[in-house]
Amino acid sequence: MKGFTLATIITIAFLIPQQSNASPDKNGLVPECQQAECIKYFQQYRMYTRRGYSDAMYTLAELYYRGYGTEKNLSSALKWYRKAAKFDNADAQYKAGVLYLREGEYQDIERGLKYLRSADRNGVAEASHLLGLIYLEGQLTEQDLKLADEYFSHAVKLGHRDTINFFSQLDSEQSNQKQQLKLAATLVKDPAYLASDTDAKPEGEMETITITGPDLSEIFDYQLAQLDLMSPDAVKGTGTNIPGRTCDEMIACGHVDRDRYREFFMSGW
Repeated sequence: MKGFTLATIITIAFLIPQQSNASPDKNGLVPECQQAECIKYFQQYRMYTRRGYSDAMYTLAELYYRGYGTEKNLSSALKWYRKAAKFDNADAQYKAGVLYLREGEYQDIERGLKYLRSADRNGVAEASHLLGLIYLEGQLTEQDLKLADEYFSHAVKLGHRDTINFFSQLDSEQSNQKQQLKLAATLVKDPAYLASDTDAKPEGEMETITITGPDLSEIFDYQLAQLDLMSPDAVKGTGTNIPGRTCDEMIACGHVDRDRYREFFMSGW
């Protein structure tokens, strides 16, 4: 089958850069780093997790996963992805799901699928696409083409380019699969889900503008400053735990700044 297979996607999700500096690598990934500045940020995020901020929990998981300011520790990364996921952090749900699908001591297919379904419900297109592949190929669980069609369709509606490309690359040998995935196959032909103007290739002479992204210290300083302006996700009330923030108030959900964080921390997954 042309395009990304399930095994390929799960493998790509665990390609971790092997650099040792405090700046993102050329792919925008968080590098491995044991410098004093990296350790300082790691300690700051750990402090905010104790105060109950799920955004800090998610970032701390990423730092454990990448080995930024601490030794790489998959067990600790999974622990903090799960903690953030409890507060409906959609990207944490997705990453916890992928980690549980990975072969090894932490593999738990049912738990992985549960986290991926939660991420799908919260609008993570990557989770929808991966679930579509899982139910299409039937390697990790029983094949279910109806579910595969539903998840692929959701990914297309969310504008996931990998899903759209996946269907466009199915050749005549897979025409039977296209017929069984009718809803998704129909959606990818809808002009509303085709390449946007921003995907079009420039014509004629165009000015080339080089944009340099912020380094990690700028990203972390800004996020930590935003946490200072917010309430923790769970604030103790009289005899109960009262949610302190809505999704709109969380860095991990919606709006421009949160989208920038999401794009950065989803790099390599």
